[in-house]
Amino acid sequence: MSATQRQQPRPRPATLTAVVLLAAAEGAVLAAWGVWMLVMGLIGHPDRPAQAEAGGLTALALAVLPLLACAGLWKCRRWGRGPALIVQLMALPVAWTLFTAGGAMASGGIVLGVAAVAGLVLLMHPATTQALDESEAARASAASGDSGDSGDSGASGSRGRPGPSGKPGKPGRSGDPRRRDR
Repeated sequence: MSATQRQQPRPRPATLTAVVLLAAAEGAVLAAWGVWMLVMGLIGHPDRPAQAEAGGLTALALAVLPLLACAGLWKCRRWGRGPALIVQLMALPVAWTLFTAGGAMASGGIVLGVAAVAGLVLLMHPATTQALDESEAARASAASGDSGDSGDSGASGSRGRPGPSGKPGKPGRSGDPRRRDR
């Protein structure tokens, strides 16, 4: 297939862009909170400096997960959905805890809860799923040198039976010399 015959990639849907921005914001807030806790533990006067420093390092480590999800989803990688889902699911009990604490913490809990639910909805939205699946299929097609026109990349095994890896193999090739087709 020539370069002129290749289909142009579809634009990133708004749902995917929104979840990328949400993950980036969550990662940035966690990183900022971690830096603040670490700095206050080092130069401030906390009751327990070691606990403040450990909390800051923990928040910095937790900031990696949404930022990793952000990077994966920005590149339309299907694996980016996993870390993003984990972040949103972890945010729900934190939001509930903040909400039940009352006072100013309750408003923070509401904001976090709304962001987590919005993230889950955006991640599971059909447009997001379709964009990630199509992007993955296009990469697999390009990697295998397949033109992508057939719809089936030849992965249906010999009469649909799975090969040694549990996945259907190519017809006439089992991949295992000990296996005999009957």
